Amino acid sequence: YDPLSGVPGFKVEEGTPTSRALRALMYRVAFVPVLMAGAACAIVWASTHPRPSTAELDPASQGIYYEPVTFVGSDQIRLEGWLIPVIDAKKVLEDKDRVLWKQHPALVLVHDMGMRRDQLLPMIKPLHEAGYVVLAINLRGCGAQAGSGETFGLRESSDVRAAVDMLRRRPFVDPDRVGLIGAGTGANAALLAAQADSQIAVVIADHPICDSTELVQSHLLPPSPYLKWMGPLCKWTFEMSYGVRISDLEMTRFRQLFDAKPVLLVGTTGLYADPCDPTTTQQMVSFLASALPEENPLANAK
Repeated sequence: YDPLSGVPGFKVEEGTPTSRALRALMYRVAFVPVLMAGAACAIVWASTHPRPSTAELDPASQGIYYEPVTFVGSDQIRLEGWLIPVIDAKKVLEDKDRVLWKQHPALVLVHDMGMRRDQLLPMIKPLHEAGYVVLAINLRGCGAQAGSGETFGLRESSDVRAAVDMLRRRPFVDPDRVGLIGAGTGANAALLAAQADSQIAVVIADHPICDSTELVQSHLLPPSPYLKWMGPLCKWTFEMSYGVRISDLEMTRFRQLFDAKPVLLVGTTGLYADPCDPTTTQQMVSFLASALPEENPLANAK
């Protein structure tokens, strides 16, 4: 008695044991590309969704007044920021009624991947004291949009441009004197934003990613040396998933930007340095004093 004789579609395998074994092996080999694609998707998702930090300080911890602001990016993602105006009690006493109409230069601070705006908190006070309006933002992938994937500055550059547009609409900000300061992948986002917006006055990029191969090996893949062979597959999966090109981060693509406006590169090789190091911060303030002065000569001439 054969209990499966009446089952539709049931087929008894024929052939020698060797042919059946080879056929079974080929069936299993056919699933290898599917498994590789699934592994690449899992690696890319984990690389672009770092665990967000749970605690966050704010400028009030350093005795600085700030205004919490929200704005919407070009793809309708809600973004958050701290806006620190130049006006304080000391400025009111010094400038009196001039503070009501005077426009100041402004800076957007852009954090690294896996970080938040409080990464650059120690820089706010020196920049504020130097006479700049400061806006520290949370990029997509953290804050209110912690579920969004981070793309090493490629899609985050639109967040930076949205922050610049929001600043330019403030009456106390000079729209022609807005600059960017970025750290790590935030530096790449700042460079891409300045490349797309010719009106951005100055850029400071602290240890940006300079090479696409470096990005894939050090950021997109796990540290295991046994997975390096998956680099091209993970690169393709990342670019297809987010609609971006990793090659856009190559420093050679920014030559025209470097010729068009003041750009300060703080470290392009070696280990990542702390952007809030006092020496680095002082270097940035000195660079801004010449590239983005507090007083606008054209405004004074008027």
